[in-house]
Amino acid sequence: MADERGLPIGYWKGSAFSLVLDILATLLSAGKSTGQVGKSEYETGISQVYLCIYPELFGDKDLQQRLLDEIINYTHEVTPVRPGGQTYYPGERSKQARAENLKNGMEVSREVWEKVLGLLAGAKPSPTAS
Repeated sequence: MADERGLPIGYWKGSAFSLVLDILATLLSAGKSTGQVGKSEYETGISQVYLCIYPELFGDKDLQQRLLDEIINYTHEVTPVRPGGQTYYPGERSKQARAENLKNGMEVSREVWEKVLGLLAGAKPSPTAS
């Protein structure tokens, strides 16, 4: 996208949910709203809130799985931006990369790895508190 703005998923519902999350995160963390983030040179004081759900508290696990599968399948069926591409749900490619890296190890550029090793060799041990 030319203006680098992400579009919320889910049309009006996605836009409303995005706005509500921005409001909640800003108020609960006393951090910066989405509108304030881009006004600073550095992204600091970012609002973050974590939502944890304990699925075992809900009764019908089969229904939960069917609903999740329905949403994921719908997401995958959306026409991709690039012909021949695929549409992913948020975090799906990271999940796939993590599984691949855990199975086969992570590829690292030799040049970058040598820089990391050089930084480690030159690092001084941090003082420990007694």
